[in-house]
Amino acid sequence: MDKILHINAEQHLPSGVVHTLNKPSYLFPFTTKKTKYLQGNFKIVISELARNITHYDLQPRKLEELDFYYFEGANKLSEFIAGTKEVEFPDDVARVNFLRLIDTYLFSDQQMKVVHTYLYNFIGKSEAGQTEINHLAEFIASVFIGDNEEIKNIFKNKETDDILTRLIIKEIDQLVEEKKTAPKRQYSNLFPNFTKLFQQDIQFLVKHKEFFIANFEMFLHYYAFMYVCQGVVQLEKMAQGTFEEAHPLYFALDWEAVRKKRPVADDFKGFKVVKDNAINLFSHEFVLRSLSYNIFNKDKDAGYEVRSYHQLLHDVESRGENGKQQFVQELKEWVKDYINWSYRNPEERPTSELPNTAEELFEVLLALVKDRMNDDARKEYGRSIENLGLGVFLKQRGSLGYLLNINHDFLMMMTAVIVKDGRMPFKTLLKEFEKRGIAFDRHSIEEIITLFNNHNILDKKSDSGDAQYVKPIL
Repeated sequence: MDKILHINAEQHLPSGVVHTLNKPSYLFPFTTKKTKYLQGNFKIVISELARNITHYDLQPRKLEELDFYYFEGANKLSEFIAGTKEVEFPDDVARVNFLRLIDTYLFSDQQMKVVHTYLYNFIGKSEAGQTEINHLAEFIASVFIGDNEEIKNIFKNKETDDILTRLIIKEIDQLVEEKKTAPKRQYSNLFPNFTKLFQQDIQFLVKHKEFFIANFEMFLHYYAFMYVCQGVVQLEKMAQGTFEEAHPLYFALDWEAVRKKRPVADDFKGFKVVKDNAINLFSHEFVLRSLSYNIFNKDKDAGYEVRSYHQLLHDVESRGENGKQQFVQELKEWVKDYINWSYRNPEERPTSELPNTAEELFEVLLALVKDRMNDDARKEYGRSIENLGLGVFLKQRGSLGYLLNINHDFLMMMTAVIVKDGRMPFKTLLKEFEKRGIAFDRHSIEEIITLFNNHNILDKKSDSGDAQYVKPIL
């Protein structure tokens, strides 16, 4: 019978004791360096994502070489646009007034206002941390967008009914050129059902142009953040982590007070379960990537797809009892190879007898990897999740630390996306939030009901919760 596992230390692991693998896809877009570049830079992530899809390469030299011709302090992009030959101006005063209009229309405190999603291509790069930003953009492209042309068109479509926006797009198109497709990091999708939800939601959202533009950044940011939170929670379940459904985590509303006894502050129901276990994420990723050298990845040119523990076992079990026993024996051999590779001093190597089930061997291998990996690398890799959520979906709550947080705009946006075009029972809305990883306790639910009543979007037919309906917002 053909071997199931194709991994061996001599062929696939580096000469030094550094936990790197070249061929398998990645699972998460983080690095082991101490950085905070994912915090507050999500608009730049989307800009990199846009160019990832359109294959544009920014050519900023035209702006860098531009002298301030009209007035000092104007944004250089506004200066560039104001130099258009598409509009005839009677004098320089008229052109300066046009420049001021462009500056007000496109920028606020030197930050571009995205009045059309095509403009994401032109936001630019970060002065620091561009590698981390690139990884996150590639992760979103791989996991959430894939080959979905409708979503890709968000960044490709130049159509607009607005004359000023049309002129802006025509002018700034001179600042990009199409680049050759560069190799990108590929990511395996552990949670395809979550991806389907994202695609269903965004396809509704994009139908409402102004609402979409106003909320797209927050919407995409949430899905990326929650996906990695779910990765931590599900991988900690080892072979029991199916990734079929989201594990709902409790959020607090931005404006409500939070006490220690609320679920959002609980060790196992809120962000703390993610924060406490995030240190293991890098180890899980290495273990699963190493196990991706297997018979199920037949098309090696397409890369080595990484499966969860649960999915890998499912594939193994499809080969019958003999296949399961064979896998256990090969997994034992890989554990021994890993021990010999990672413990260079033979006297330090563990000598205890290995268990006889795949589930237990997974746990043994993970424990060994955690022990041999650099602790600082593990910590920084896991801390990236916190950096991704800070200031948007995580809020400092005094001695309780960072808790999952939802502000008014996000709550209303997600409600609009979930309810879509028809009335929805309030209890169904709460279940739909849970499918997207968000749970509310009774205190938050009461606050939400009050808010919905104030916005006149709650139809209350009786005092029964089942008879409350949420009206469409859009």
